[in-house]
Amino acid sequence: MCLIFKSIVLKTNTSNVFLNTPNFILCAISLLLLIACSNENPINQNLPTDTSNIQLFQERTAAETNLHFENKIVENNRINILNYLYYYNGSGVAIGDVNNDDLPDIYFAATTGKNKLFLNKGDLQFEDISIAAGVEGDFGITTGVNFIDINNDGWLDLYVCKSGMDSERYRTNQLFINNGNLTFTEKAAEYGLADISFSNQAYFFDMDADEDLDMYLVNHPIDWPNINKIMTGGQNEEGYHYEFSDILTMKR
Repeated sequence: MCLIFKSIVLKTNTSNVFLNTPNFILCAISLLLLIACSNENPINQNLPTDTSNIQLFQERTAAETNLHFENKIVENNRINILNYLYYYNGSGVAIGDVNNDDLPDIYFAATTGKNKLFLNKGDLQFEDISIAAGVEGDFGITTGVNFIDINNDGWLDLYVCKSGMDSERYRTNQLFINNGNLTFTEKAAEYGLADISFSNQAYFFDMDADEDLDMYLVNHPIDWPNINKIMTGGQNEEGYHYEFSDILTMKR
């Protein structure tokens, strides 16, 4: 759309004189708009009219990329959908540059198997460094994962959520601190993030603007009868202990 402004001029014997400086500026802007306007948009001139045959994505096989990963769901007498309702919800994927080479690396979480970290070598070629990096994870059911720089040292760390297991040992969330040399050290307890809730996903953000990451942890309920009740501490009928803070954060 073109906008045309009308300027007022004053006739004299010698020349046309603008009434004041703002009118001159307005006229100049109007002239630029007229020059810039065109019935055809040059940005769209090279776009094809028929897009039915355009392929936006191209599949690359694991044989081409070396991204060999499969999240196998295996049921047994201990782990199955009857004992854990969310068993088939799947697991997490995180993408981030773990070695600061400007190439995005990929971390795949397995529901019950070993997690995998693939280092991007460029040209869609990846290397499995999971064992050497120390991020395969422990036994248990893995859910959501995050790449975050939790200690502000310029290297991406990794937070892994766990769920499903009766044993607190096997559903304790893990925090892998990046050592800056393609290895990680698990320090969830040291950072106060070894949560034993039935976690789905963690969300990191700076809530109090102190330049340190805070975390909001999303858990799925296991105490359905009391899920909507407000508790003031202590234990409920099922024996679960809750602590509340003034920002409505609940920790089991």
